[in-house]
Amino acid sequence: MNTVVWKLRETNRAHRTITIGSIFSHEEIQKIKDLGMALKTQPSLVGTQGINNKIRKCQIKWLAPNEDCFWVYRRLVDVIQKVNSQYFNFNLYGIQTLQYTIYNAKDNEFYGPHKDTLDDLTENLTRKLTFSIQLTDPSEYEGGDLVIDTLDHPKIGSKVFGDTIFFLADSVHEAKPVTKGERHVLVGWVVGPPVV
Repeated sequence: MNTVVWKLRETNRAHRTITIGSIFSHEEIQKIKDLGMALKTQPSLVGTQGINNKIRKCQIKWLAPNEDCFWVYRRLVDVIQKVNSQYFNFNLYGIQTLQYTIYNAKDNEFYGPHKDTLDDLTENLTRKLTFSIQLTDPSEYEGGDLVIDTLDHPKIGSKVFGDTIFFLADSVHEAKPVTKGERHVLVGWVVGPPVV
């Protein structure tokens, strides 16, 4: 049984964000990148609007919970349980399929202000938490800031290689355009029953 050892980098109660470092080692992050890069790129849709390059322009791939990457999901579940019990206290059921996202400067890729709320009425679930894992060293790109709570008091997410930022799925946030190089992130959503 693996013990998850991570370090709390920052809590920001005003923005309800938690930043955790060291969930994955540098070698494990490289394995995640290898898994992601081997996958086929999918259309980067905007909710029910379909493709809208004025709101979102990036490359996405879906890292399904198969035998090759089950260890990624297992590690995340362990950390999510601890983070949730200490900071959020949501009733949670699980993680949706992980999204491997690439933003590159060549195409000025970005994702404008949005919320990650999505209700799955067939499963009676709603997104409660979003997390974003920094897979690229910040020396390899410019721009690409993750900005959370863009409407009131913007909070810039950590760019530290390997950091994971947790925040409420209904927070307005955006990924600013990458102006040099390429930024890779692993994004996920934790779901639970809707509040009634």
